[in-house]
Amino acid sequence: MYYKVIIAQSLKNAVYADIFHSIVTNSGCSAKVSNTTQINCIKTQVQVSSMNNTVQNIYEKDLTQISSAVSTTNSSLDKHSINISAYIQQPSKVESKAETFTEMLPLYLPILISAGTLIFVIYKHGQDLLENRARKEQEELENRIKKFLAPLKELREESKLLYEIFAVELKKEYFEEHKEHFRTIRFLCDHGKDKLTPADSAILDEIIAVSRANITLIEAEVGSVNSPALSNLLGKLCAHFRAMELASKQKLAGCSEKLEALVFPLEIDGAIENEIRYVNECLEELKEPKKKKKWRNIMKSKSGTIKYYDTHAESYYLQTNHIDMSSSYDRFRRLIPRHCHILDAGCGVGRDTRYFMSKGYKVYSFDLSDKMVEITKKYPFAFCKKMAFSEVDFYEEFDAIWANASLLHVPKKELKDVMTRLLKSLKINGHMYASFKTPKNFIPRDNRDFIFHTEAELHELMVDTLNMELIESWEQHKNNNPANESFMNYIWKRCV
Repeated sequence: MYYKVIIAQSLKNAVYADIFHSIVTNSGCSAKVSNTTQINCIKTQVQVSSMNNTVQNIYEKDLTQISSAVSTTNSSLDKHSINISAYIQQPSKVESKAETFTEMLPLYLPILISAGTLIFVIYKHGQDLLENRARKEQEELENRIKKFLAPLKELREESKLLYEIFAVELKKEYFEEHKEHFRTIRFLCDHGKDKLTPADSAILDEIIAVSRANITLIEAEVGSVNSPALSNLLGKLCAHFRAMELASKQKLAGCSEKLEALVFPLEIDGAIENEIRYVNECLEELKEPKKKKKWRNIMKSKSGTIKYYDTHAESYYLQTNHIDMSSSYDRFRRLIPRHCHILDAGCGVGRDTRYFMSKGYKVYSFDLSDKMVEITKKYPFAFCKKMAFSEVDFYEEFDAIWANASLLHVPKKELKDVMTRLLKSLKINGHMYASFKTPKNFIPRDNRDFIFHTEAELHELMVDTLNMELIESWEQHKNNNPANESFMNYIWKRCV
C-alpha cells in the first residue's frame, strides 16, 4: 500500500522545472520521486511505502527537506514566483488484518482445499501401497508354510516314525558292540538288504518312498527357502536320501568308506520347526504395528541384571561358550526322548541351544536380554524370542525344559509363579533341568542379582507343592575347579 505526496510548483518559466526536480531529488528525501511537465507547472509525485506506523512523520520530514532545499537555492529562482503546496493523498480506507483475511479467504480457500485434497490423496495412496505390500508379504509367508514348510515337516515326521521301527534289533546290537548309533547307508553298502528281515525290508521301501516325496517337494519349492544355511541343510538331506536309495539297490557296494561324510543332518527337524516359528513371528509382526510393539517394549523397565547382560553380552559369550557341560548334557539326555522338543528357558547366548539342535533336538529358546537374544539368533537354525519368565504361557508343549543358570536370578517371592508356568509348559512325564548358584565361594563382582535358593526350599516348592519328582541332584564347581563358585543341579520329572 502506498501514500502519495503531491508537490505542485507554479513556475512562470517551465525552464526551471528541471532545476526544481533536481532540488527535490538531491534533498535527501527517502521517497521515490517522479514528475510530469505541464505548461508553467511541474507535478512532482513522491511515493512512499507504508513500512511502519510512523509513515506520517516520514512524509512530514521529507516535505521539510524539500522545502528547505528550495529555500536554499532560492537565489537561482529569485526572479520567479515559486509556490510549493504539499498534501498527503491517503488511501480511501486502511483495512484491518481481519478485513484483509476475510477478503482474501474466498481467494485462497479453493487453493487450500485443493492442497489438502492433494495431501490426502498422496497419503491415502501411500497407505494403500503399504497395505498392498503387507498383504502380498503376508500371502507369501502363508504360502511358504502351507505349500512347503508344513508338508515338509509332515513328511519328516512320517519318515522319522518309520525309521524308529526299522531294524530295531540290528540297531541295538550295533550300539552294544560299537558304542555308536547304527548307520543305515553304511550297513546297506556293506550288506545290502539281504540281512534285513522281510518286515524291515518292507519298512525300508516305505522310508525310501517318503524320501522321494521329500526330494520332490524340496526341489519344487526351492525358491521358498530364504536362509542359505537351511538351503544347504536341505541339500544334505536330499543327498542322504538319494544315497540311501542307491545303497538299497546295491549300487554302492563296497563304497561305505567313501560315504562316511554323507551323514544325515541331525539339525534338519529343529531347523524346519524353527523356520515355521520364524515365519509365524513375521506374520504376527505384520498384524501388529511396529510402533505399538516398540512402545510396549519401552514401557517395560529393565533390571540391573538385564542391563548388565545387554552391556556385557559379547564378553559373557567369550567367557562361557567354551565351558564343558558334557556331564550335565549326558545326565539330561539319558532321560529324554531322542529328537524331542526342548524349551531352553533363559538361554543366554545360546550355547546350549546350539548343542541340543546339533544332536537332533527341536529347541525353542527365550531370554529377556536383547543382546543375548541377538547372539542366539546368529546361529542359523535357532529361534529365540525375547521373553520374561513371567510371560511363559505354553500348555504341555515340550518334552523337556532346560534352565541352566537362569532361574538363579528369580526372586524368592516370584519363583512359585515361574515354576508353575514352566511346569504347565512341560508334558506329563517330561523332565526339567535347572541349576542354581550357592553361596559357596561366591564373590560379588558386578550389579547382577543372584538369589540363593536352598535345597530345602526347592524341595518344598517342586516336590511338596508342585508334585514334581526329584530324579537327580548334584553339586558342580565352575570349570570343575573346587576353588570356584558352586552350583547345585537338579532334574525333576512331571508326574501329573
